[in-house]
Amino acid sequence: MLFADITRLCAEIIIFKHTAIQQTPRPKFKLIRMKLKIAVIILMAVLACKEEEIACSTPLPAHTAQGEDSLVLATFLQETIATARRQACSDPELWTWRLCGSTGCSPSQLLAYPKAEEREIVARMNCYTNLEEEFNDKWGIASICVDWANPIAIECENSEAKLIFSSPPLVR
Repeated sequence: MLFADITRLCAEIIIFKHTAIQQTPRPKFKLIRMKLKIAVIILMAVLACKEEEIACSTPLPAHTAQGEDSLVLATFLQETIATARRQACSDPELWTWRLCGSTGCSPSQLLAYPKAEEREIVARMNCYTNLEEEFNDKWGIASICVDWANPIAIECENSEAKLIFSSPPLVR
């Protein structure tokens, strides 16, 4: 919405500038130019701050083997885990965790990641969850349900984040 408003304002200023150039006294012309510059700066800021989108894999093709689809899913998960681990864990306060994936009745993964990478990793985790749901639907997969216990802490061990639980996940 902001982009459309800025674009409209710029167009109005340019049209006004060209139609009223002969009738506009010099100080008013400076005001119009200043508004145009401000609009351009705001537009550049909006475009620069535009959230970087993570390209979700395209939907699984209709005519592929289950093994091929499984490989796409596993590769995407490994890339997501690698993204989460590219920053060494030295301060557990800078890390958090999230559930992702889908088994039909519960998430399939629990992943620790640095808070600084949250936007990218959460976007990747959402993509993975959607892909796994699609995979399960396409191949009629029904799997175990896991009641994930929330981690009570995150520790840094050998530069990797380790989730600490008070009890193990319950498989039903």
